[in-house]
Amino acid sequence: MIVYYSIFAYTCFISYLGCYLYRRNLASGPQISEEEYLVKAEKSISLFWALVSVALMVFFVAERSDYNDTVSYINAFNDASTNITTKELFGSTDVNSPGFSTLMVLFKRYISKDYTAWFTFLAIFQAGAIVSIYYRYSCNFFLSMYLFIASTSFMWLQSGIRQFTAVCLILYFLNFVIERRILAFAIVVYLAYTIHDSAILWIPIYFIVKFKPFSKQIWVCIILTLLAFFFVTQFTSLLDSSLEGTDYEGYGTAMTNYDADSSGQLDNGANPIRFLISAVPPAIALWRWKYIKDRTNPMIDVCINMGTAAAGVNLLGIVTSGILVGRVPIYFTPVNFIVLPWMFKYSFSGYVKKIIVTLCYILYFAYFLYDMVYMHRGHYASDNLGFSYYY
Repeated sequence: MIVYYSIFAYTCFISYLGCYLYRRNLASGPQISEEEYLVKAEKSISLFWALVSVALMVFFVAERSDYNDTVSYINAFNDASTNITTKELFGSTDVNSPGFSTLMVLFKRYISKDYTAWFTFLAIFQAGAIVSIYYRYSCNFFLSMYLFIASTSFMWLQSGIRQFTAVCLILYFLNFVIERRILAFAIVVYLAYTIHDSAILWIPIYFIVKFKPFSKQIWVCIILTLLAFFFVTQFTSLLDSSLEGTDYEGYGTAMTNYDADSSGQLDNGANPIRFLISAVPPAIALWRWKYIKDRTNPMIDVCINMGTAAAGVNLLGIVTSGILVGRVPIYFTPVNFIVLPWMFKYSFSGYVKKIIVTLCYILYFAYFLYDMVYMHRGHYASDNLGFSYYY
C-alpha cells in the first residue's frame, strides 16, 4: 500500500502547494487590469504545478507489471504485430477496439517496443485529461485532486485502461458538450467508441445533460432509473426487445447474467457504497438548489447532470452486473469533483461550511482506506522497480 499512500500524500501536498503559491502570487504580483485579474482568479493553480502534482502517479502507473488486467495488456502489446495495417484492424471482426489497437501498433512501430514506454504514454495521456478538466473548470484544484485520489478513481489509470482511455479522450473535449457543439462532439464519441464500445452511451447522455439540473426532463430520467431499479427484470427484457437485430442484441440479458471470469462465476453487482459516494454531489446540489440555481453556469449545469447520471447508473449496477454496468459511471464521476468544490464555495458559509468540508475530507479518506484495505485493492507489483506486494 506504500505506493498508493505515497501517491495520495504527494499529489495532495503538491497540489495544495501549487494553489497556495498561485493565490500568493496573484495577491502580491504586479498590478494588472481588473479584466486580467478576473481571468486569473478563475483558476486556482498554475499549469506547471498542476502537471507536477500528477508526476508520481504517472511514474508508478507506468512502472507497474501486474495489477488486475495489466498482464493482459502487456501480453497484447508484446504480441501485437507491427506489420498489420490500420485498414486490416478496422476491417477485422475479431478486433473489437480497432482504435486502441491501431494506437498500440503505431506506438510499437514508430516509438518503442517496450511495454513500460507504452504504459508511460497512456498514463501521461490519462493523467493529462484529469489535470485538464480540473485546471480549466475547478475553483479548487487541490480539493478536486484530493477527491479524485481519495475516491480511488485514480486506480482506473492502471485497471481497465482501454475504457479509461476512451473516458479521457472525451474529458479532453468536455467543452464541446458545454458549448453544444454536437457535430464535433459526435466525432470525439466515435473515436472513443473505436477505443471502447461503452463510449456509445454518450449519445443519449449528450441530449440529457444539456437540460437545466432538476428540470422536468431530468426528473423524468430519475424516475425512469428508479423504475428500472425496482423492476429490473422487466427493464432488461424491454431492453433486449428494443435492441433485437442490432450489435447490442442480448445486452439486457448480459446485464443480469454476466460472467465475471473464465470459471463462469457471476459477479454480484456494483458496490452500494460506490452508489452512495457518487450520489453525494447531486444530492447536495438538490439540497442547496434554491441557493445556487441562479449562480450556476453551463459548465456546472452539465457537471451536475453528469453526476446525476453517474449515480443513476451506479444504482442500476447494484441489481445488475458490477462489471458490465458498474464500470460505466467512470465516464461521468470525474466531474463530481468539480461540482463539490464549487458548491462548497457558493452554497455554504460560516460554521456549516467548515463542518461540511471537514466531513468531506474525513469521509472520503475513510473510503480510500476502505477500498485499499478492506476491498483489497492496494496490491502493486513492478518488475522494473524490483518490488511487489499482494494481499
